[in-house]
Amino acid sequence: MLPTEIRCIWGHKLWTVPAQLYLIVRYLPLIAQSISLYAFFNPTSPAMCTMWFEMAAWSESITVLCAHAILVYRLHALYANRIILYTMVGWTALNASVMIGLDIWTQTRIHTTNQIIPGVALYGCSAANDSPRPDYFFTGWIPVVLAEAYLFALSAWKLRERLRLTSDARISHSLADVLLADSFKYYFAVLAVELFQIFGWTILAWEQFTDPFTAAFWPIAGTRLILNLRDASTQDVHTAATRATTHGFEFAVHTKPQTPQDTESGMTLHSDIDTS
Repeated sequence: MLPTEIRCIWGHKLWTVPAQLYLIVRYLPLIAQSISLYAFFNPTSPAMCTMWFEMAAWSESITVLCAHAILVYRLHALYANRIILYTMVGWTALNASVMIGLDIWTQTRIHTTNQIIPGVALYGCSAANDSPRPDYFFTGWIPVVLAEAYLFALSAWKLRERLRLTSDARISHSLADVLLADSFKYYFAVLAVELFQIFGWTILAWEQFTDPFTAAFWPIAGTRLILNLRDASTQDVHTAATRATTHGFEFAVHTKPQTPQDTESGMTLHSDIDTS
């Protein structure tokens, strides 16, 4: 993955929106986990443990939101429709607000301590005994599932259109197909993880369950959405049927076809995808 990242990310402009989203999804969890590990194994005070708890929650939320932003960018390149764009942004923002609200509410109610067993010289970060038990914690993942369900439905509908309206074999290697294939892989993988989170938080006592593996999963799933497309551009995967360029992965989608080749059986696929 690192050689592909060096070739497709660091060798291009880093101040574009997709590049910034990539860097956040790729490196924020790594930085947050490093700080969290330091705080957990050096619990010098309850304040340090509070930072450990909040760092884990906020870094995961920001990573999920940036991954959703990447999905919205990709779907906008496929649809080139402002109404669909506004509904995607609105629905994602609504569910993000619910998720963030639950995080804030949880953080205001949970009291952390640096002494795992009161009266025993055994130190480590955990919730205090007098802290309310967040039995509702699984609900924080429901908005994430709902947001991605809508984005998945849009991808599935676009795939249905392509299968129904096109029969040209050369389109199977177009950038639009790269976008759709990656989206489906992403959705199935994250759905399994999110359902595990929901069932885990529902069934287990909250002291028995933790979710550090998601901090490793989201960077892999989110960054692949950009890396695969940029890597495809270097291998000349685009076709004349899509009229797509991939110089920077900045979606400047034309809502009106400029040439007869910009449409494919009545389905607009033209996107200038700037990736540098």
